[in-house]
Amino acid sequence: MDSKMKLVREMEMNMEEIEQISVKYRSEDIIFYPSPNDMFLFKEYMNINDEKYYSKILKEGNSIQIETCELQIETRERDKSFLSLLVLDFNVLLEIYVPKEFHGVIRTEGTNGDMRSKLKQEFSAFYAKATSGDIKIDLITAKDIDLQVSSGDIKVKQIEGNMMVSASSGDINITELNGTGCVKVSSGDIRIGVAQAQENLTFSASSGSINIEELNGTGCVKTSSGALKVILGKVKGAIEIHSTSGSLSLGIPKNLNATLTASIGSGVFHKNFDSKLVKTIDKTPKRQVMIFGNGEEANIEVSATSGTMNIYQK
Repeated sequence: MDSKMKLVREMEMNMEEIEQISVKYRSEDIIFYPSPNDMFLFKEYMNINDEKYYSKILKEGNSIQIETCELQIETRERDKSFLSLLVLDFNVLLEIYVPKEFHGVIRTEGTNGDMRSKLKQEFSAFYAKATSGDIKIDLITAKDIDLQVSSGDIKVKQIEGNMMVSASSGDINITELNGTGCVKVSSGDIRIGVAQAQENLTFSASSGSINIEELNGTGCVKTSSGALKVILGKVKGAIEIHSTSGSLSLGIPKNLNATLTASIGSGVFHKNFDSKLVKTIDKTPKRQVMIFGNGEEANIEVSATSGTMNIYQK
């Protein structure tokens, strides 16, 4: 925290009957922490203490609602340069402490600030949306997850549930993933550490690369314009991996039991694995069908429209 930031307000609330925490913020940074007790705790920091810019906090029905105040300062024409300096130097940080017994809905919507969460409990739903700012989460487990940024990055250490994680212009970086849904970028890169993909989990990039260090389970990985690199782990069911314009690299384990169909358009097909572990049942210059092991646990479709394809044994 900036040394100029000072605690200007602190509030505590009872969480009895509360089912949702909602936060609307602008250029402020928001951090969620586990509460040290069973109470909801709110702390507001500013580098310039001004009560008229304090956030609004309302406990209504079964929800706690927080909304930050828009910075509006009237000034004469000749003072506009001073106003610009003041606006640029005015900073607010909100710390929100949530009891570990709360398992309801977390909902945040921001404009320019960053949202960070260090919460560890499971929620019924977790929704975070930012126009121009980053979303950073240590751990998120929820039945319904929706993380969206228009211009910014999403970084999650661990995520589990039915998810929609999307960035219009920015990167998505997830260390560990377990669930269903969709992870997608329009212009940016996707980097995944270990993915335990359940049914109907899709990774897609319109203009950018995808790198999955270990893909387990089932799923679909697609890039329109960008490199695609996937290393398979324990796969089962249907796996689809497709690159429209860009290189495709697929690593397969030695104990793979799957039928793999590789198709390529205008590009070069490279393969580097022990020929004793595979049986080719159909082969043309642009398409090969190969059986690894008994070929029964997974059906893998790999295709590249324009670009090189490399399938290798890890």
